[in-house]
Amino acid sequence: GKYKLPYDMYTRNRQNSPLYFGSKTARFLSEAIGILSRRNRGSEEDKRIWLSDDSIYPDYYKTAFHYQTDGWMSPDSADVYETSTETLFLGGQDVMQRTALVPLLEYANDSTTTMDESPLKVLEVGCGTGRFLTFVRDNLPLDSECTAVDLSPFYLNNARDNDKNWMSIRKRMEASNGSEGIKIDPATFVQAKGEDLPFENEEFDVVVCMYVY
Repeated sequence: GKYKLPYDMYTRNRQNSPLYFGSKTARFLSEAIGILSRRNRGSEEDKRIWLSDDSIYPDYYKTAFHYQTDGWMSPDSADVYETSTETLFLGGQDVMQRTALVPLLEYANDSTTTMDESPLKVLEVGCGTGRFLTFVRDNLPLDSECTAVDLSPFYLNNARDNDKNWMSIRKRMEASNGSEGIKIDPATFVQAKGEDLPFENEEFDVVVCMYVY
Protein backbone atom coordinates (compact mmCIF):
# COMPACT_ATOMS: atom_id res chain seq x y z
CA GLY A 1 0.00 0.00 0.00
CA LYS A 2 0.86 3.65 -0.19
CA TYR A 3 0.94 4.02 3.60
CA LYS A 4 0.62 1.96 6.77
CA LEU A 5 -2.61 0.71 8.28
CA PRO A 6 -3.90 2.87 11.14
CA TYR A 7 -1.73 2.10 14.15
CA ASP A 8 -4.78 1.73 16.41
CA MET A 9 -6.28 -1.03 14.26
CA TYR A 10 -3.65 -3.66 14.87
CA THR A 11 -2.52 -3.20 18.44
CA ARG A 12 -3.94 -2.95 21.94
CA ASN A 13 -5.18 0.56 22.62
CA ARG A 14 -7.75 2.54 24.56
CA GLN A 15 -10.31 2.40 21.75
CA ASN A 16 -10.75 -1.28 22.55
CA SER A 17 -11.89 -0.43 26.07
CA PRO A 18 -15.67 -0.73 26.63
CA LEU A 19 -15.47 2.16 29.11
CA TYR A 20 -13.72 4.41 26.58
CA PHE A 21 -16.19 3.44 23.85
CA GLY A 22 -19.17 3.98 26.15
CA SER A 23 -17.92 7.37 27.30
CA LYS A 24 -17.39 8.61 23.74
CA THR A 25 -20.79 7.29 22.65
CA ALA A 26 -22.59 9.00 25.54
CA ARG A 27 -20.83 12.31 24.80
CA PHE A 28 -21.76 12.08 21.13
CA LEU A 29 -25.44 11.32 21.78
CA SER A 30 -25.71 14.25 24.18
CA GLU A 31 -24.00 16.57 21.71
CA ALA A 32 -26.08 15.37 18.75
CA ILE A 33 -29.33 16.08 20.63
CA GLY A 34 -28.10 19.58 21.52
CA ILE A 35 -26.96 20.37 17.97
CA LEU A 36 -30.23 19.23 16.41
CA SER A 37 -32.26 21.22 18.93
CA ARG A 38 -30.26 24.40 18.32
CA ARG A 39 -30.29 23.96 14.57
CA ASN A 40 -34.05 23.48 14.51
CA ARG A 41 -34.53 26.71 16.47
CA GLY A 42 -32.23 28.54 14.07
CA SER A 43 -31.60 31.32 16.58
CA GLU A 44 -28.56 33.58 16.32
CA GLU A 45 -28.32 33.33 20.09
CA ASP A 46 -27.55 29.63 19.72
CA LYS A 47 -24.51 30.48 17.61
CA ARG A 48 -22.95 32.62 20.31
CA ILE A 49 -20.32 31.25 22.67
CA TRP A 50 -18.81 32.50 25.90
CA LEU A 51 -15.93 34.46 24.34
CA SER A 52 -16.21 38.19 25.00
CA ASP A 53 -16.03 40.80 22.25
CA ASP A 54 -12.67 42.04 23.50
CA SER A 55 -11.04 38.60 23.57
CA ILE A 56 -7.81 37.86 21.74
CA TYR A 57 -9.66 35.60 19.34
CA PRO A 58 -10.81 36.74 15.87
CA ASP A 59 -14.50 37.17 15.09
CA TYR A 60 -14.70 33.94 13.13
CA TYR A 61 -13.79 32.06 16.33
CA LYS A 62 -16.57 33.62 18.39
CA THR A 63 -19.40 31.77 16.71
CA ALA A 64 -20.69 28.22 16.76
CA PHE A 65 -22.16 28.35 13.27
CA HIS A 66 -22.44 24.55 13.23
CA TYR A 67 -24.40 24.85 16.48
CA GLN A 68 -21.83 22.74 18.33
CA THR A 69 -21.53 23.29 22.07
CA ASP A 70 -19.16 26.20 22.86
CA GLY A 71 -17.85 26.32 19.31
CA TRP A 72 -14.23 25.19 19.56
CA MET A 73 -13.73 26.67 23.01
CA SER A 74 -14.32 24.06 25.70
CA PRO A 75 -13.08 20.64 26.81
CA ASP A 76 -16.53 19.21 26.02
CA SER A 77 -16.29 20.42 22.42
CA ALA A 78 -12.83 18.92 22.00
CA ASP A 79 -13.80 15.62 23.62
CA VAL A 80 -16.73 15.01 21.28
CA TYR A 81 -15.11 16.33 18.09
CA GLU A 82 -13.62 13.13 16.68
CA THR A 83 -16.74 11.03 17.26
CA SER A 84 -18.98 13.75 15.83
CA THR A 85 -16.98 14.31 12.64
CA GLU A 86 -16.42 10.60 12.06
CA THR A 87 -20.19 10.11 12.32
CA LEU A 88 -20.85 13.10 10.07
CA PHE A 89 -18.69 11.54 7.35
CA LEU A 90 -20.31 8.11 7.86
CA GLY A 91 -17.12 6.57 9.16
CA GLY A 92 -14.96 7.98 6.37
CA GLN A 93 -13.10 10.82 8.07
CA ASP A 94 -9.90 8.93 8.81
CA VAL A 95 -9.96 7.45 5.31
CA MET A 96 -10.33 10.86 3.67
CA GLN A 97 -7.67 12.51 5.74
CA ARG A 98 -5.19 9.69 5.31
CA THR A 99 -5.20 10.14 1.53
CA ALA A 100 -3.06 13.21 2.23
CA LEU A 101 -0.32 10.84 3.38
CA VAL A 102 0.35 9.84 -0.23
CA PRO A 103 2.02 13.07 -1.44
CA LEU A 104 3.63 13.55 1.98
CA LEU A 105 5.32 10.15 1.85
CA GLU A 106 6.27 10.60 -1.79
CA TYR A 107 8.10 13.76 -0.79
CA ALA A 108 9.67 12.15 2.28
CA ASN A 109 10.91 9.18 0.23
CA ASP A 110 12.15 11.24 -2.71
CA SER A 111 15.84 10.63 -3.35
CA THR A 112 16.68 14.34 -3.23
CA THR A 113 14.95 14.60 0.16
CA THR A 114 16.64 11.56 1.69
CA MET A 115 20.08 12.84 0.66
CA ASP A 116 19.68 15.56 3.30
CA GLU A 117 20.51 13.96 6.64
CA SER A 118 18.63 16.54 8.72
CA PRO A 119 15.24 15.46 10.13
CA LEU A 120 12.16 16.22 8.08
CA LYS A 121 10.27 19.19 9.54
CA VAL A 122 6.49 19.05 9.23
CA LEU A 123 3.91 21.67 10.19
CA GLU A 124 0.18 21.03 10.50
CA VAL A 125 -2.01 24.13 10.51
CA GLY A 126 -5.36 23.76 12.26
CA CYS A 127 -4.50 20.42 13.85
CA GLY A 128 -7.69 20.19 15.94
CA THR A 129 -7.44 17.19 18.25
CA GLY A 130 -4.30 15.99 16.49
CA ARG A 131 -5.53 12.61 15.27
CA PHE A 132 -4.27 13.10 11.71
CA LEU A 133 -0.89 14.18 13.06
CA THR A 134 -0.52 10.78 14.74
CA PHE A 135 -0.96 9.11 11.35
CA VAL A 136 1.63 11.47 9.88
CA ARG A 137 4.10 10.64 12.63
CA ASP A 138 3.42 6.90 12.38
CA ASN A 139 4.33 6.90 8.68
CA LEU A 140 7.36 9.20 8.74
CA PRO A 141 10.82 8.42 10.14
CA LEU A 142 10.75 8.61 13.92
CA ASP A 143 13.26 11.45 13.96
CA SER A 144 10.91 13.72 11.98
CA GLU A 145 10.17 16.98 13.78
CA CYS A 146 6.43 17.69 13.80
CA THR A 147 4.80 20.93 14.89
CA ALA A 148 1.05 21.42 15.16
CA VAL A 149 -0.85 24.70 15.35
CA ASP A 150 -4.39 25.36 16.49
CA LEU A 151 -6.20 28.35 17.96
CA SER A 152 -8.18 26.42 20.57
CA PRO A 153 -6.25 25.60 23.75
CA PHE A 154 -8.79 22.88 24.50
CA TYR A 155 -8.24 21.12 21.18
CA LEU A 156 -4.48 21.45 21.64
CA ASN A 157 -4.78 19.68 24.99
CA ASN A 158 -6.52 16.78 23.27
CA ALA A 159 -3.91 16.83 20.51
CA ARG A 160 -1.17 16.46 23.12
CA ASP A 161 -3.07 13.54 24.63
CA ASN A 162 -3.44 11.86 21.21
CA ASP A 163 0.26 12.37 20.57
CA LYS A 164 1.13 10.83 23.94
CA ASN A 165 -1.18 7.88 23.24
CA TRP A 166 0.43 7.29 19.83
CA MET A 167 3.94 7.42 21.30
CA SER A 168 2.96 4.82 23.90
CA ILE A 169 1.54 2.48 21.26
CA ARG A 170 4.48 2.97 18.89
CA LYS A 171 7.03 2.29 21.64
CA ARG A 172 5.25 -0.97 22.48
CA MET A 173 5.29 -1.95 18.82
CA GLU A 174 8.99 -1.12 18.49
CA ALA A 175 9.76 -3.11 21.64
CA SER A 176 7.90 -6.14 20.29
CA ASN A 177 10.10 -5.89 17.18
CA GLY A 178 13.28 -5.87 19.22
CA SER A 179 13.82 -2.10 19.50
CA GLU A 180 13.44 -1.79 23.25
CA GLY A 181 13.93 1.72 24.68
CA ILE A 182 13.70 3.55 21.35
CA LYS A 183 13.51 7.32 21.77
CA ILE A 184 10.48 9.14 20.37
CA ASP A 185 10.16 12.84 21.07
CA PRO A 186 6.72 14.45 21.44
CA ALA A 187 5.43 16.78 18.77
CA THR A 188 5.45 20.52 19.40
CA PHE A 189 2.06 22.19 19.89
CA VAL A 190 1.58 25.92 19.36
CA GLN A 191 -1.50 28.08 19.90
CA ALA A 192 -1.69 30.49 16.97
CA LYS A 193 -3.87 31.74 14.14
CA GLY A 194 -3.38 30.14 10.76
CA GLU A 195 -3.18 33.56 9.13
CA ASP A 196 -0.49 34.77 11.53
CA LEU A 197 1.94 31.94 12.18
CA PRO A 198 4.88 32.57 14.54
CA PHE A 199 7.50 30.92 12.33
CA GLU A 200 10.22 31.99 9.94
CA ASN A 201 9.79 31.70 6.18
CA GLU A 202 10.77 28.27 4.84
CA GLU A 203 11.22 26.92 8.37
CA PHE A 204 9.41 23.69 7.47
CA ASP A 205 9.86 21.16 4.69
CA VAL A 206 6.17 20.24 4.52
CA VAL A 207 2.95 21.97 5.57
CA VAL A 208 -0.34 20.08 5.85
CA CYS A 209 -3.79 21.48 6.57
CA MET A 210 -7.17 19.82 7.12
CA TYR A 211 -10.60 21.40 7.47
CA VAL A 212 -9.44 25.01 7.81
CA TYR A 213 -11.57 27.58 6.03
